[in-house]
Amino acid sequence: MIQNFLYEKISERTLCRWFAVPAILWALLVSLNLVDYFATLHALSNGCRELNPFVASLFQIEEFNAVLATKLFFLAILFVLLPFIKSWQLDLLAIATFIYLAVVTYHAYGTYLLHFM
Repeated sequence: MIQNFLYEKISERTLCRWFAVPAILWALLVSLNLVDYFATLHALSNGCRELNPFVASLFQIEEFNAVLATKLFFLAILFVLLPFIKSWQLDLLAIATFIYLAVVTYHAYGTYLLHFM
């Protein structure tokens, strides 16, 4: 009886960890990437400059939107690799999501300073 209960508890937790958590983190990461992109465009159009030199060089390419294409490319790779995420990679996904949350918070603070100060 105890062994069956333990098996069910581990199975439910494993299923949640393998499917729900990575999917939620992935959706949050996609949303935060898009907010970061549009907030950066807004800031650049108001006279700010991009602090990341690699992204700044991508913004200077005029043939196509290199920044958005790069973001979508890496997110597509992540989406393809999502079913194969192991536990340590899930931690890396959570860290990347947290970093983008910090970047979006930075953009929100910068927008507040730009418009209200």
